[in-house]
Amino acid sequence: MNIREALIPVGSPVGRGGQPLEPQGLVLHATADYEATAQDIRDYWARLRSPNRANAHLIADWTEVVECVPWEPGKCEKAWHAGEPANSRFIGIELCQSRDKAKADAAYRNWVAAAATVLRAYGWPADRDHVWTHRRVSQELGGTTHTDPDGYLAEIGKSVDQAIDDIGEALKAMAQPQQPQPTAGLTPILHGPTATLEQARAWWQAKCAQGFEDMPERVWHIAPLYGIDPAFTLSQIAHETGFCKFGGDVKPEQNNFGGIGATGGVPGASFPDRDTGVHAVCQHEYAYACDRPLPPWAAKVDPRFDLVKRASSPYVEWLGHADNPNGAGWAWPGQGYGAAIVRLMREMAAVQAPSPVDVAAIRAQAIADVRAAVERALQGVT
Repeated sequence: MNIREALIPVGSPVGRGGQPLEPQGLVLHATADYEATAQDIRDYWARLRSPNRANAHLIADWTEVVECVPWEPGKCEKAWHAGEPANSRFIGIELCQSRDKAKADAAYRNWVAAAATVLRAYGWPADRDHVWTHRRVSQELGGTTHTDPDGYLAEIGKSVDQAIDDIGEALKAMAQPQQPQPTAGLTPILHGPTATLEQARAWWQAKCAQGFEDMPERVWHIAPLYGIDPAFTLSQIAHETGFCKFGGDVKPEQNNFGGIGATGGVPGASFPDRDTGVHAVCQHEYAYACDRPLPPWAAKVDPRFDLVKRASSPYVEWLGHADNPNGAGWAWPGQGYGAAIVRLMREMAAVQAPSPVDVAAIRAQAIADVRAAVERALQGVT
């Protein structure tokens, strides 16, 4: 299930609240606003002011599901969708309404899939303990008088019981083994070095800003600690910073080599030194590449690590949102972003660099030469 993140900013009196939530289930809603898309509803909610703010975690329309308030385990926040006490107990999922049958059916399918996605993430079954409607909240918990989505479901030939059954079937389907997505020719982020340090040095030093000549050594020391191809990390740094010439919103003294948090005039994060900045880039890459926790030795220095849709971009080519089948990505819209980094990686790997000096072999040969000289001298004495 691809869910597009379009979070309402945290703020007061406008915005979402940002309070953490440990949910116990979900509430099904319908918008009561015919032909309004998920983005339309999201933007309307983003303009509402206290004390009349309203929002929900997810909205499904006929083309997509939009995330307005964080809902995933460990990141979930309280939304204002069903009054109290329900807001402090449940995730809210809205169904966009249409009088066009094809659009209504498509929105319903997306709504069901979104609900099943939430249930699966939390390990909940599709039962009455975990799947509520706004009408049921009004009847059993109070704090609200709304009766959706029952009326609209009846309009499109559905019922609440059927919706819960359909969510259960979608949940079962998600549990079945999926056919792996074709990955032939794609470039994994978690991989051994695809270029040598000597190639990286020769490639980088011909292009980099003065004072940043040591970046290949830093990257080759840090990236493999996370299982990341250092050629990828250095190429992404080159792409993001113009080979550390910067020139955009991010300044060299920020040590922000991945543009983390920088957008539209906002300079983004700052780090105390270059090594910390490289660790932050690698941790952000790691968050996109897999869903494993950081290595136990690694202090979290990436301030946006927990905001990443984990394991959504295991391949470099998927790092642009527009090129990502999972509805996520490092760059927005980012069409061709990953491909541009891959081109830099290939350019680096094609560099004809001198072979590294084999210090151990030189030392062994020197010892052998000394021994031979001593033996010859001893033979001469006798």
